Amino acid sequence: MYPEDVLTKSRSGRTEVRRLLKKGKFMQYQYLDAETGKIAESGKIKLMLKTGKNIESFYLIPIRGERFLMVKPKEEANKKRKVWNGRKAVDLF
Repeated sequence: MYPEDVLTKSRSGRTEVRRLLKKGKFMQYQYLDAETGKIAESGKIKLMLKTGKNIESFYLIPIRGERFLMVKPKEEANKKRKVWNGRKAVDLF
């Protein structure tokens, strides 16, 4: 029924299908301390996904080792903002 290259095995051994939900562009940025230029204490990262005119945003918060907790913020993702690219402020998308 499904092409072989979209099938995968779950931890329990069941066959599952990888189904596309959305496709688009993304932007990822982190927060720095404005005085020191070092990564902010929380170490959180913002992930923004753009599909057409819609933008969804998530915080990736380090919990231990290489693991992250993904949290959807209460704020509006379509709010205008800029990020620092190391030389100047640039638009998100």
